[in-house]
Amino acid sequence: GGVTRRVIGPPEDGLAHQYWAPRISPDGRYAAAEHHLGQGGGDIYMFDLASGAQRRETFDASNHNGFVAWSPDGKRIAFNTPRNGGGNILIKTVGAADERVGTEAVNASWPSDWSRDGKWILFDRPSAKTQSDVWLLPADGGAPKPLLASPANEMQAVFSPDGKWIAYASDEENGVYNVYVRPFPLTAEQWKISEAGGEGPRWRPDG
Repeated sequence: GGVTRRVIGPPEDGLAHQYWAPRISPDGRYAAAEHHLGQGGGDIYMFDLASGAQRRETFDASNHNGFVAWSPDGKRIAFNTPRNGGGNILIKTVGAADERVGTEAVNASWPSDWSRDGKWILFDRPSAKTQSDVWLLPADGGAPKPLLASPANEMQAVFSPDGKWIAYASDEENGVYNVYVRPFPLTAEQWKISEAGGEGPRWRPDG
């Protein structure tokens, strides 16, 4: 069994109501998570996994800022924010005040992964016609485009370490979520990985 190394958000932290969707940096030194401040929203905080020190990354506690995806060099994060009445993805430099809009949408957009070559960000976006879809955003600018948009739900897509595959969850078979793998860029090939239900896929570092 595993050993607990550190608890993020100890009970003695008076603001630590909840920590949502933690994501570990590529070098394994930090975790970024939404720190729910109990004010109708929350901000992204960075936690040093060795020392336990924390640093605030966003300053907009009236909204839920979260669902972080790290750039492969660990210098930037993409995250979801509902500010301005939408469900936008913002991209910012870690430890800096700069922010730029990656996507603007009336529907929520949740980043799930950033490709190892730094070129692409995967994100989930709901649709009235096709339920949850997986979209692809050019990390350095450009219009996003749908990647997986069947009548079923597709979500939680992540790139393999070599960037040649994506794993994702879908309920395309009898409405039950399972994990699937497809080549990237997409072809007609598809492999079902789980049999009795599965979500939230993650790749081992060696792929």
